[in-house]
Amino acid sequence: MFSLGGLAGAIAAPLWGRQGQRLGFFRTMTAAFLLAGAIMALQSLPRSLWLFALLQFCAGLGFSGIFPSANSLLVLLTPPQRRGESFALFFSAQQVGGAVGPLLGGLWGTFWQLSYVFCCSGTLLFATGLWLLWRAPAALRIGAPQRNETKESAERYLKQLKEQALAELKEEKKLDGDNSGPGRAPESNS
Repeated sequence: MFSLGGLAGAIAAPLWGRQGQRLGFFRTMTAAFLLAGAIMALQSLPRSLWLFALLQFCAGLGFSGIFPSANSLLVLLTPPQRRGESFALFFSAQQVGGAVGPLLGGLWGTFWQLSYVFCCSGTLLFATGLWLLWRAPAALRIGAPQRNETKESAERYLKQLKEQALAELKEEKKLDGDNSGPGRAPESNS
């Protein structure tokens, strides 16, 4: 039953990505939080397994817009030389949430009704969407990337990478030349 959310996410994630390109990733992420939160909170209501399954699928449709938009915002807001570190921290936070969330949900469901887990999770997602809508920092509220800006930025980044690689190769050759001076045998990799 819970895999229906993943199936819906696989279907909807490319659609969310296109919407982010067209409308802006901040807007799509906010909409995804609101949609996923509302539908997840509704999952606390049905007493029918089929209705719950339908809501689980719909929650996956909403939830799948959060991570592509957040990743895209991370690329747009992080300097190229810090992106690896930023993605590592973002991935670590996802993994901690993926470990702690089910534990807390399981504990909550053990001591109270399971429907409260969905109600509280949905409320938290919806509240995050409202916070983004009303209180998010201005730096996060960037619009849709313009095609020319994106292309120029990518070209500038690639040029910078090429220059950095060439400089590193020159430095490596210089160090290799120093190590193989008169009276020294070059080091082998074996």
